Amino acid sequence: MRHPLKAGQDRKSRMHVLDLLGRPDRREALDQLIETTGFRLADEPTFRPLSREEDDAAEYELERYLRESNGQLPTLDDEWWFPNRDDGGAGPVWDLIATLAPLQEEPSPRPALLLVEAKAHVGELKHKDPQKPLPPDASPERIKNRHSILGCINETQMRLNRAHRGRKRLSTADRYQLMNRLAYACKMASEGCDVVLMYLGFLGDRGIKKGEWLRDDRHWQRAVGAYVRGRLPQWTLDRPLTIQDPGSEKSGTLWFIARSLPVTRNTPS
Repeated sequence: MRHPLKAGQDRKSRMHVLDLLGRPDRREALDQLIETTGFRLADEPTFRPLSREEDDAAEYELERYLRESNGQLPTLDDEWWFPNRDDGGAGPVWDLIATLAPLQEEPSPRPALLLVEAKAHVGELKHKDPQKPLPPDASPERIKNRHSILGCINETQMRLNRAHRGRKRLSTADRYQLMNRLAYACKMASEGCDVVLMYLGFLGDRGIKKGEWLRDDRHWQRAVGAYVRGRLPQWTLDRPLTIQDPGSEKSGTLWFIARSLPVTRNTPS
């Protein structure tokens, strides 16, 4: 039995992700998008979300996904991002997660993961997206959470600067969503996982306000380029970065890619 989507899941990129997962050629479509990275979907990719069913349609926290992998993927301590969740704090949620395998026949020495952030219009790439300020009466737990997040962002900055020998400075003062996506992808790579972080643009949704919907792939690529400018060197897009912490025997590759697909229908106006 099919259930109606929960509030907000019938609009914008959320609807398009669920439409993609409902396509009979979803594997072929995703494999084509990531082919240049040298990866494909695993034989059992374990998609999350899974379908339009009410219980399967929600965005997923990566920590939960990793716990459910039964040891096939490195796990993240629930306290890595948010040490205290009692005040309702939660980690970033992903539009789509799946496991990957190398294109070549030989098995990979490392697990591999696809992390997807989906957008259907340029306004979803929020440049002015700061981490929300703490209220004056913030509890010690919330203050500790804030310090933890800043520490994770600093770790990410060091990892990326080592990987591309750069001197970029990451901040939560703007583009906070980009910062936390990079942080999670880099953390997984440092734990010995190959990661493809894909910003997926859905093209041609004319149900979105005129001037905002994504016209074509060139439009999407320019939008992503402007979004990461000042945070990542442009040449790091579509190139593997080796992520390894000093003194650690674990390492992984990180691919940051921008890809697009045409929509199969328009969102409600």
